[in-house]
Amino acid sequence: GIRHLERGGIADLSRRQRAKSGGDTGSAPYRHFPDRRALLEAIAAEGYRRVAATLAPSGVRAGEGARRMVLFADEHPAWWELMAGCGGAIGPDLEEARGTFLAELVGVVERSIVGGGPEEAIRLAVAVWAALLGLVQLRAGGGVALLDATMVPEPAALAESIVTGRPMPPAGGRPR
Repeated sequence: GIRHLERGGIADLSRRQRAKSGGDTGSAPYRHFPDRRALLEAIAAEGYRRVAATLAPSGVRAGEGARRMVLFADEHPAWWELMAGCGGAIGPDLEEARGTFLAELVGVVERSIVGGGPEEAIRLAVAVWAALLGLVQLRAGGGVALLDATMVPEPAALAESIVTGRPMPPAGGRPR
């Protein structure tokens, strides 16, 4: 399913297509997933687990964590889109995987801030997550194409600015 998603995107992914490309009969995926949504949720959950694993090593701070998240998004755009778009009522596997990812991201933020309690780290982690989702979407959709590349924030600088409250480096990347 993951290979098919990455070849054809979310719209092309179906259980029957996945089964045929894997050499199974068209009904084989029904033994594993009751419907298309369950298949998509399983793939999204695996994506969250993989991103969480990149954030897990001790010492990863906000800037490096942001780089790792966006690297995953750049290497797996359809997967990232699926992960960002799985909304509504979700199953327990996806909920658990998102929770694991968010816990790792909160840990990254906690290593990057001075002071503040766990609630502040959670809020900042969600802000970083939201900002990176938006940045990736804007870049992928051409929303920032009209800007000079130096005006588009680098993921690490964006995350560090959100977490520390310090301004981003000026255009051209020289620290203030």
